[in-house]
Amino acid sequence: MKIPIVFHTPFVQKRTSKPAEVSATNYRADIDGLRAIAVTMVVIYHAFPTLLPGGFIGVDIFFVLSGFLISGVILSSLKAGTFSFTDFYVRRVRRIFPALIAVLLATYVLGWYSLPADQFKQLGAHVACGAGFCSNLLLNGEAGYFDVSAHLKPLLHLWSLGIEEQFYLAWPLVLVWVWRESQNKAFTIVTTTVVIACVSFVWGITLLTTGTASAAFFLPHARVWELLIGALVALIATLPINFRFPNMVMMAEVWLDERRVRVFNVNLIQSGISLLGLTLIAIALSLVTRNSFFPGWYALLPSLGCALVILAGPHNPVNRWLLSFKPLSALGMLSYSLYLWHWPLLSFVRMADTDDRIRYRLAAVAVSLLLAISTYKFVEKPLRYGRGPTFVAAALTVALAMVGFIGYQTHVRQGLPERQTVAAVQKATERLTSDYGMPAVHSECNKKSAYKPRFEDCRSMTNPQLRPTAALIGDSHARSVSPGLSEAFGRVGENLIIFSEGGCLPYFDVLSEAPNRSDVCFDLMRGALNFALESPHIKTIVLANYYSLYMSGHPLGDKTQQRSLKWASNNSDGASQATIYLQAMKNTLEKLTASRKKIVYILDNPEIGFNPRTCVELRPIYLTQNLKTPCGIAKSLHEERVAKMRVDVLAVLAHFPDVQIFDSSKYLCDVNTCWAKREGALLYRDADHLSYDGSVFIGKQFEAEILKVGKKE
Repeated sequence: MKIPIVFHTPFVQKRTSKPAEVSATNYRADIDGLRAIAVTMVVIYHAFPTLLPGGFIGVDIFFVLSGFLISGVILSSLKAGTFSFTDFYVRRVRRIFPALIAVLLATYVLGWYSLPADQFKQLGAHVACGAGFCSNLLLNGEAGYFDVSAHLKPLLHLWSLGIEEQFYLAWPLVLVWVWRESQNKAFTIVTTTVVIACVSFVWGITLLTTGTASAAFFLPHARVWELLIGALVALIATLPINFRFPNMVMMAEVWLDERRVRVFNVNLIQSGISLLGLTLIAIALSLVTRNSFFPGWYALLPSLGCALVILAGPHNPVNRWLLSFKPLSALGMLSYSLYLWHWPLLSFVRMADTDDRIRYRLAAVAVSLLLAISTYKFVEKPLRYGRGPTFVAAALTVALAMVGFIGYQTHVRQGLPERQTVAAVQKATERLTSDYGMPAVHSECNKKSAYKPRFEDCRSMTNPQLRPTAALIGDSHARSVSPGLSEAFGRVGENLIIFSEGGCLPYFDVLSEAPNRSDVCFDLMRGALNFALESPHIKTIVLANYYSLYMSGHPLGDKTQQRSLKWASNNSDGASQATIYLQAMKNTLEKLTASRKKIVYILDNPEIGFNPRTCVELRPIYLTQNLKTPCGIAKSLHEERVAKMRVDVLAVLAHFPDVQIFDSSKYLCDVNTCWAKREGALLYRDADHLSYDGSVFIGKQFEAEILKVGKKE
């Protein structure tokens, strides 16, 4: 049903002009043109991020378009009295499921032949969540969209589909309820939409400003405002919204006509609106980068820009000639399939290409376009427009559920390490990821300590049945060294317990602003330190932390991953992070040494600043096999990074002669090189954490230097 909409304003009411139409239900080639622009931006960003740093805003355009189209369909059906939830979701299933099933299956098969167990296990979880439209929720608990490991997640891009599907589940219920319960339907629906959109926008801004950027990016309640902007445009297009002053408008028109005042041409005004929208999108494209405060205020630019282009209608010259250009609108028809295919292919290419060569990425984009064309012609169209819509929808739902179940089983079965395709490299992978029989996290350790909130990693390491005689307290670097230290303490008859929390500094009175964890670090570390101090059976306290990260505010070679330190009692004293670190360290050591317990400070292992997996064959398929040689960094680079910080830390330790210092770098570096690989074994699992083999190696040195010496004394 085509519903012409007349804006009750002078510039569209001139009697010789054609009324402006903003159809939310009829096909519009300019909408496909917008889709083409959006998907092109996203593909270029994913394939060549430095070429178009803001290309990811194409997803925001998709959100607005989805909100506009879906809301228009629902409102038109409600107005005609023909809306049915069954019909609505049958159409959604036939539109979305076919291409998604094809991509999930193809990605799974590629993973079967090319991914080691740890990555195939993760892929299984992403397949399951992709099929259940909850990828955004899963990713919110993992690293962020812009994280360096993002290319290891072939289904990362399904986060946006998750948000859209969650919107499709909730929004029809809201519209139908408001439509049936309200007297002034147009006013109530518009008011409801505006209120929800404003709450969502403010919620997203709040999440960004409180340090939970991942939640602001991935959670639906922080992004739904973008879809609701599209919904508002659909409301204008579908409902006869009266601006309450029609008589005044008519009087103004008569007044203008009597004085022969020229009224601007409708097409000219609509073209101006469309050009303004495209300009806002272009501005966003030039301003926004991965380091921007995004989504937030920046996301308003592409969202409002897209809304203006839609609002301008299909008949103005910009939309009719530019956005409706046949090759552009044809690409727009392929946008959904192209979006689904491009990222898995780019991800697998990057994982298989140790040099990350441009020609392979170009090939991946070309293949994804060919697959998009084939999927649209042979999968999407037949299943979307064929006969038996209800049966087809039911069959597709069952098929997608089966794919999700396969992914779930792959995850719970630890990535199927028995696969013959990965048998040759599985042993090396296990040495990087396995905990080798360590007790489960959150066992009796947390219960006995009665911590609230609980520790991410609380383990009775050597013998869970015995009382601990030593405590290792720290962040994820403490966790990475714990297997080797546990074995070392066990060999000398001691029992080690570990309290670790990623990003949390093991000092009193300081807040370490770890992503999503700043609210718990203070209480957790204070609790662990007090537990070690107050437990008479604990004789040794070992502190370990990533000191170069906290003192500098970022890891080696990556200033995008910022960390900050603040005093728990006074956050505005203006002290530098290094100053806060050193003072907190001094305060903590004063309390610990007063207990007369044995205190050991581990001077952290060097950062290598690269992925050590590039040093060994860890997957069965490579496009280029160029292993990193030597597997390490120049010692001079490490010394340049930590020289000043190391001097300052040692100066604090000089005030506490009874504190024993264990320097990891002394064993991981020789005269010229700090090694990530030694005698065929990888000592690191990533750019700064030790692997199991690295932990065991350091544990043996710790035993010889600290434990056995202590026993002799």
